[in-house]
Amino acid sequence: MAATGTASTVEHAFAASVSQIEPVASWVSQACKGLEVSEDAIGRLDICVNEVLANILSHGGSGALAAPIRMQLCVEQGLEDGAATLTISDSGVPFDATRCAVRPAAGTLADAQPGGLGVIMLRANADDLLYSYHEGENRLEITVRWQSP
Repeated sequence: MAATGTASTVEHAFAASVSQIEPVASWVSQACKGLEVSEDAIGRLDICVNEVLANILSHGGSGALAAPIRMQLCVEQGLEDGAATLTISDSGVPFDATRCAVRPAAGTLADAQPGGLGVIMLRANADDLLYSYHEGENRLEITVRWQSP
């Protein structure tokens, strides 16, 4: 990142509910557009957000559903490149998507099992992932980068 760049941060909290996935994805997209994030980076971040939210709501347990999910978007723009880091914090059971094992791909359709692709998609679309768990809270930082036109 160029030293002459700028950084901007926006935050949002929302109820932990499936009905909030689309509005949250829209918030992320609009916030990114307003901060001049590239379309490709917005698309990759959108995939990550949807996968993480689906996992929190499906597997986070009662703690995840009882407390708001918080997001912080920090965008850094340099002269030649940019980076958007979305931090998602939730109160669900601890889960480190950066270290969990991924099932090997099935050899045939008959061997395929549902699930397990979310972590693969998250890792494939993020340039960096950083996880921590502190005082009952998961915190996942998802960073995507792009070259300025």
